[in-house]
Amino acid sequence: KGRKGEVQSERVVKAVEEALKSHPPRARLGVKPPVVKGAHHSHLLLSSDWHGGERVDPGVVNFTNEYDWEILEARVREVIASVLSHKATSPPANELVIWFGGDMCSGSNHEELAVTNEYPLAEQAVKIGALQAFMVGQLAEHYESVRVYVVEGNHPRLSKRPAAKNPHDNGDWIAGVFMKQALVEVKNVSVEVGRGSVVFPIAGRTVYGWHSDGVRSSMPGVPWGGLTRRTNQLQSMFPQKIDHFIAGHWHTAHAVQGGRLILNGSLKGNDEWCLKALGGSDPPTQLLVEFDQKRERLTSVKYITPTAGLPNA
Repeated sequence: KGRKGEVQSERVVKAVEEALKSHPPRARLGVKPPVVKGAHHSHLLLSSDWHGGERVDPGVVNFTNEYDWEILEARVREVIASVLSHKATSPPANELVIWFGGDMCSGSNHEELAVTNEYPLAEQAVKIGALQAFMVGQLAEHYESVRVYVVEGNHPRLSKRPAAKNPHDNGDWIAGVFMKQALVEVKNVSVEVGRGSVVFPIAGRTVYGWHSDGVRSSMPGVPWGGLTRRTNQLQSMFPQKIDHFIAGHWHTAHAVQGGRLILNGSLKGNDEWCLKALGGSDPPTQLLVEFDQKRERLTSVKYITPTAGLPNA
C-alpha cells in the first residue's frame, strides 16, 4: 500500500510539472524598469485576433499556415522580442500602451470551431488571460509605465447570435479580468477592461478602440470604406476630437487616412474559413505605433510579423 501511494504521488508531481512547463510564468515582481532621461516617446502595441484555442490544419490551407496553442505561444514570444528590438533602435520611449483588440479567444460561435478547438471556451479564457499577463509582464520590465486596454471580439461571445446588450458577456472579457488580477502587484502596470470600446489618451492624442465586427463592408480585404463611414458617425457622437480609430477583426493590417484609421492584423494568420470564403488571408501581423509626446503626433507604424508555424520558418 505504501509503495502504491508513493507511485501515485510521483505521478501527480510529474503531471503538475508538465502542466507548469506549458504554462507561461507569472510576471516577475519587484523588477524596476529603466528610467531613461529625456525620453519623450510612447509606443502603442496593437495586439488582437489571437484566436487562442483554435487549430488550423496545414493540409487544408495548402501548407501556408499551421496553428495551435504551442504556435500561439511561440508567436507571442516573437511579438515581445520584436517590440523590444524596435524599442532598442527607436527614439527613447518611456511609456507603452497595449491594446488587446478582441478575438483573443477562438470561441465557439461557429459549430465547427466547437468541434475542432483545442480547448473549450472557459479554458481558452483562463489560458489567454495568463498568456496576456505574461506578455505584459515581460514588456513592463523595459518601460517606466505600461497602460493596458481591453475590448472583446465577436468570436468568444457567450450568446449564440451577435448581441448589442452586455457585450462583455464574452470570453475575451473574462480573459481581461483574469489578466488584470494576475498583474495587480506589478506596480508600473494599469489595466482597464472595457465593454464594447475604450477611449484613451496617448501623447496628447485621443484614441478610440473597438473590435469593429458590427461594421459592414463589401470588400473584406480593404474594409476601410465601411469603417470610414462608421468612424465619421462615431466622431459625431463625441464632443472631443478623436485623433485615431483603431480596430481589429479584419485580419489585415493597414494605416490609412494619415493614421486616423489603423487596422490591426491577426496573430493566427490564414485559416480554413478564410481560404474557402475569401481565397486566403494575410500572414500573422501585429502593429506597433510610435508617438512623439513633445510634438503630440504619430511618427511611425511598424509591422511585427511572427513566423512560428509558417512554412520554411
